[in-house]
Amino acid sequence: MIFLGATASSCDTLVRLIYQKYQNVANDLAAKNIIPPHREKRNEHEYSGSLRVKLEQWPGLGGILPPMLLVCAVLNALDIVIIYMALYYCTGAAVFITWYTIKAMHFRHLPMESQK
Repeated sequence: MIFLGATASSCDTLVRLIYQKYQNVANDLAAKNIIPPHREKRNEHEYSGSLRVKLEQWPGLGGILPPMLLVCAVLNALDIVIIYMALYYCTGAAVFITWYTIKAMHFRHLPMESQK
């Protein structure tokens, strides 16, 4: 269970690092007017009720996790929470690493002088 928890935590951290690196590169390219500026739609009010935002919030701390922790703590079954979070973060890591890799591959078609 410790290994599974560490794997889940590592996947979460890895996705956060990949996301931040992608945002930094995209912002640098946008500052040089190589690509159009990127809008972070998740922070805008009109998108806060979108399906994507709800799917990002529901399985985590704002959704099912607190009641699940309570029930599993009462039933002495916290291993279920670790398994759930490992599945959630490892699957999310695979999906979002693929997503940001595909998005970043569009940058390779830029002129070579813009990549310096």
